[in-house]
Amino acid sequence: MSDLCQWLDCPRSSCYAQLKGKKERHLLEAIEQILLRFPFYGYRKLHQAWLRQEIVVGQHRVRRLLRQLGVTRSVGKVRVQTTDRHHPHPRYPNRIKGLKLTRPDQV
Repeated sequence: MSDLCQWLDCPRSSCYAQLKGKKERHLLEAIEQILLRFPFYGYRKLHQAWLRQEIVVGQHRVRRLLRQLGVTRSVGKVRVQTTDRHHPHPRYPNRIKGLKLTRPDQV
């Protein structure tokens, strides 16, 4: 690569930048193909899918490419309901509501 760059009188970094650009376009097309089949995939599942296809790419690059495409996946919080107010059982009355406390351990 360095001999070719000397012959063309250009820096080596520009040759590598062009190679990177071609690979990036290939990766963007691959992301679009996967997202057409699985539209809810995030960067983790995309990364795993590429590893299964033997495409070695880091997770940070996958996140950056998704950002370039404008695809964001926000994870919503799941709120677990622990109390059921509408149960059929009777509620116990509050027997200390009007009680005046005058000594310790009265209740």
